[in-house]
Amino acid sequence: MNRVADMNVLLNAFDQCRSGSDWKASTQRYEANVMLKTLEIKQSIESGAYHPSKCKEFILSERGKVRPVKAPAIEDRVVAKAHNQQILLPEIHRRIIYDNGASIQGRGNDFARQRFETHIHKHYRERVEKGLKPYNGGYALFADFTKFFDNVPHEELKGQFHEFTDFPEENALTDLLIDAFAPDVSYMDDEEYAAAMSVPYNSLEHMNYQGPGEKLLHKSLNIGSETSQSGGVYYPHAIDNYFKIVRGEKYYGRYMDDINNINDDKERLKQNRADLEHIASEAGLFINQRKTQIVPLNRPFVWLKVKYRLTESGKLYRLLHHDTIVRERIRIKKHAALIAEGKMSRVEAVHHYRSWRGNAVHYDNYRSIGELDKLFKTLIGGF
Repeated sequence: MNRVADMNVLLNAFDQCRSGSDWKASTQRYEANVMLKTLEIKQSIESGAYHPSKCKEFILSERGKVRPVKAPAIEDRVVAKAHNQQILLPEIHRRIIYDNGASIQGRGNDFARQRFETHIHKHYRERVEKGLKPYNGGYALFADFTKFFDNVPHEELKGQFHEFTDFPEENALTDLLIDAFAPDVSYMDDEEYAAAMSVPYNSLEHMNYQGPGEKLLHKSLNIGSETSQSGGVYYPHAIDNYFKIVRGEKYYGRYMDDINNINDDKERLKQNRADLEHIASEAGLFINQRKTQIVPLNRPFVWLKVKYRLTESGKLYRLLHHDTIVRERIRIKKHAALIAEGKMSRVEAVHHYRSWRGNAVHYDNYRSIGELDKLFKTLIGGF
């Protein structure tokens, strides 16, 4: 039995995959022969002949952070989505903690921030109820993994996913989808290759490398695949369970590779950090020492690209990162120059700014947004 090799499942998966990508020629070609294509995929999965094709590689620069992306073909996206929805997500959803906020329906970036802010408020009120000075106590442990997706070991992840089903055919497809992520590291000598699993791997350094395939590194997940997203959500769940169950941390949350833990006791957080490093090391992950730190809550702190400031009265200000404001100011000036050169219409610039502003107004940067409004009206006009 293989729940993925079902015509209705595969057709539904394609309907979801084409949303947002129906302008692509590959998607249109698939849609033009959708029943035949779907039948071919179904038969290839059932016969064991299915194998993911090579991804298209490109660099994505997002808010100054450069990420290597490997985009799978539409056929492989359909299989991955069907596999994800039928086999992985139902089990992941019921096994992970509530405060794991990434890539689950009904959760996401905003959910993770909301839960973090809820923990801050609850911690503040808890100190009030204890008769303590709420503003002068409390710390937050922020932790991050170095090259998280690049260093998830395949065998360990496959072992976790194998717990989701007793059907060998479904496990075989799981293995096939994960093994397809293995990068070719034939450029390594034998000594480097022997030690590769125990040191951080950075796929950005070896983008578009075309090797003979003699040496494959059995770790790394492709950003752009749904299987990778589910792996990122679930693989460190032992860390979540340790904090929530073993250590009894009420105010703990994780968004993919970003971890937060709030507590009054700084020494306890130091022990939590040490335990985190130990568990992560056993899982083959590497803690980013620069980003992993313990900070007092009565000073400004940043989590998930949002700057927070807790006041003595308990008001929690959500502020856009300064770099975000600076980038938008530069973008407005560039758009004004492009309009003057006739390379951009004013309507496009207005749409860009409205889109950015629609998100920015949810933060407490009223003065900064007002200054950007003035700049936009001066250089481009009303919006």
